[in-house]
Amino acid sequence: MATDGYTHSITPEMFNKADSKKSGLKWEDQPCSAGSVRIFMPHISRGNKGSSGEERIAVPTYHTAVSKDGVNLNIRECGTKDEVAAALRDQRSPNATPSGLENDKHEGLSFRHPATVGIRGISSTSDALMGLRSWDSVEVLEERDLLFSQDLPQVREMIEFCRNSSLAQVKRAHERMREAEIAAFGPMYRFLFGM
Repeated sequence: MATDGYTHSITPEMFNKADSKKSGLKWEDQPCSAGSVRIFMPHISRGNKGSSGEERIAVPTYHTAVSKDGVNLNIRECGTKDEVAAALRDQRSPNATPSGLENDKHEGLSFRHPATVGIRGISSTSDALMGLRSWDSVEVLEERDLLFSQDLPQVREMIEFCRNSSLAQVKRAHERMREAEIAAFGPMYRFLFGM
């Protein structure tokens, strides 16, 4: 990856026509419009062709699985399901990264950041992802069944509801976070630098 600046990009030298032919894959631009949310996974190549010219927020997500014992994660060094869920609920860094490395070696804070704000209640499934609901609760199972059903109009309706709900919450949370950072850090708050 080209990582010598503020953006990462996939260049033709990294993934060329021969690579495309061999793999059967084609690298395509996928613009993300203002107000949209893109969820990406760390093992999938992604990049950016440069600054959008406007402020944007990147929230990398990491996916892991709960082991069959219902307690541990598939990478045991990450901690248990309950430890990670408690950290997410309490809005602090887990003790380990999703790859199992100690968080203090990777800029994880040992305290709750003063401008941490919550986004909750988008759906039962999103709450389960945050450890706020059990994966086997009736509400989560109902959503799972709907999402994997053949009732496409209902699935689309649910997805649209979640999109609208999350966008509204992100906008409100962003403003609360900005105000909390100004209160906590005064002239050194991050928004001063347009990041």
